[in-house]
Amino acid sequence: MEESPRDPAGTRFAVGGGSHSHLPEDRARTTEPMIRAHVFPCTAPTDRWFRWRGASVSRAEALADGVFALALAFLITSIPVPNTYTELVQGLRHLPALAVCFAMLMFLWYSHHIFFRRFGLEDRTTLVFNAGFLFLVLAYVHPLRFLASFLFCAFSGGALSPPAKGEYLADGDGRWLMPFYSSGVVAVFAMLLLMHCHAWRRRKELQLDEIEEHLLRDAIGSHAISSGLGLVSLVMSAATPSLTSWSGWIYCAMGPLHAWHGSRSARRLLRLTAAATAAAPPPPP
Repeated sequence: MEESPRDPAGTRFAVGGGSHSHLPEDRARTTEPMIRAHVFPCTAPTDRWFRWRGASVSRAEALADGVFALALAFLITSIPVPNTYTELVQGLRHLPALAVCFAMLMFLWYSHHIFFRRFGLEDRTTLVFNAGFLFLVLAYVHPLRFLASFLFCAFSGGALSPPAKGEYLADGDGRWLMPFYSSGVVAVFAMLLLMHCHAWRRRKELQLDEIEEHLLRDAIGSHAISSGLGLVSLVMSAATPSLTSWSGWIYCAMGPLHAWHGSRSARRLLRLTAAATAAAPPPPP
């Protein structure tokens, strides 16, 4: 199989013809915004307005897949293998918390996956941010599991995710639970934010057109909302102990804020795609 060429700065490009040829053959780098190739079949039906520059799975992505697989294994093995029916029922009571952790890890995996598919960056800066992101995923998988189990136990009155023995929190332990969790939220989403900001700085080299630049700004805004909300929670919980409980409830604003941001982005995307379709040359007879 022919290996995908790389430019000196570490960007991978697709080779060959068909739906995997995302860049012009001469790979010319222009500085003016263009709307190109968006009215033709795209590589990914779920990302139809973005030409994927990641031609094949890189070693950085393969490493990330292994890290996420290890994180999921940590979650699964946190539930002991049942030897009796009573232990089986006890284990099933942990499934809701496990499902929440699984969903969050899948969201982070998809964000990481779509970044490398869209941009195909393998330069040193990207690899450093990627390493930091993967370290944080592994470092916070057990704290995430603990917090999810604690919340399900608290809100269900002990019906779900009961502690194996004793209590989840002793007197005074809850003081640092939310600061610790919020610092993880800030760090993880800040890494994703830095990776996308780095791609924005290289948008001319990547030959992003107007639609792709808009989608990149949308991703930057989304990760900025997540990390910013985590920062607010961290300040509230660390600076004022009386606001510790409110520092957790503030995450309820995550959904409405992302919905507002997504709605604004979607309206802008509709205008851009309509303009791209109108400006496209008619198909040959």
